Amino acid sequence: MPQIINMARQPHLVRIAICHRAFVMSDAIGHDILGMYSLLSEMGFDVAVLGEFFDRSAGADVKFIPVSATEATLFDLIIYHHSINWAVGEKFLRNVRGTVVFRYHSITPPAFLQPYSTAYANECAVGIQQTVRLLQHHRNWAHWMATSHFSRNELLTCGADPSRVSVVPPFTLVADYFALGNLQDVREVKALFIGRFVPNKAHRDLIKIVHSYLHHIDDGIILELVGTLDDNFRAYFDELQGLVDGLGIRDHVQMKIAVSHEDLAELLRSSTVFLCCSVHEGFCVPVIEAQAAGVPVISVNAGALSETLGPGQVVCDLPETSSDYLFYAYVIREVVRNLELRRMLIANAHSNVIRRFSPEAVENQFLASLLPALTLQ
Repeated sequence: MPQIINMARQPHLVRIAICHRAFVMSDAIGHDILGMYSLLSEMGFDVAVLGEFFDRSAGADVKFIPVSATEATLFDLIIYHHSINWAVGEKFLRNVRGTVVFRYHSITPPAFLQPYSTAYANECAVGIQQTVRLLQHHRNWAHWMATSHFSRNELLTCGADPSRVSVVPPFTLVADYFALGNLQDVREVKALFIGRFVPNKAHRDLIKIVHSYLHHIDDGIILELVGTLDDNFRAYFDELQGLVDGLGIRDHVQMKIAVSHEDLAELLRSSTVFLCCSVHEGFCVPVIEAQAAGVPVISVNAGALSETLGPGQVVCDLPETSSDYLFYAYVIREVVRNLELRRMLIANAHSNVIRRFSPEAVENQFLASLLPALTLQ
């Protein structure tokens, strides 16, 4: 059984491996990995990122080692990010002799993806099976960090020991987005959603809400949909384009793929409302980025969204009928034009981000959860 690191007796610098199949700077997991890497490196640990694919835009400051080119026995602590099936990673873990801490990012239920990509849906299904195996194999000594209570409950459903699962929000770039919200009376609404073009993000509902707004309120609204597009979901993206054209609202819906960090910041700062109808989120970083930027959020009550948004925010039931889409349209109008309501939403949002998700708050929660693996014996 792996032993807790005894730093007082280590003849060498404690070596930490942060593992994930891919390290990509443009996604939430990449930001989480980078945050852990930076903090632990600053604390004096010898840290490396292990995986199969590496985004070179991270720069030379990040030490990346192909997982196939190193031995698990060389590391005193493994922080293993689990987000989808990774056979090579599971094999790597079999040879670990140090302490293992799992970082769980939630796995999209395959049913959402099956109609568009059987291969991707299968990867998620096998990933959930892998979650069960990892929990069983490491049951008596590994600790798990879930990104939210919603994600923690997913682990408990898979058989996790509640005493070995803590909730630690992800490291993000949220500090880059702090700004005062636009409190002027806005006549043309700029609604924004940020998220991958995949079915569980429910882009169709966003489009139908804007269509209802145009037909029942006024024509002063633009919807901007921003996210990455995997070739597995090209048919889904094409269907969204077809829906926009079929509803005759092409001039009011813009779809942008893979924008830069700088452009994303500008999109947030220039938006009047952030609209989210996603039906499965293990955390949802974009909603706290919107909160930090002073953009009021209107969200469905699904997954971890309500939990992440915190108190005093606009959270509604999932839309299902034309009346529901009209309801959301009127909510948008109220949030945009009622200046007192907007001030309250923005103030509550800033409080939520600063108190729970600022860099300092996340660092403290991460280190408190990691402490048992770094305790002096």
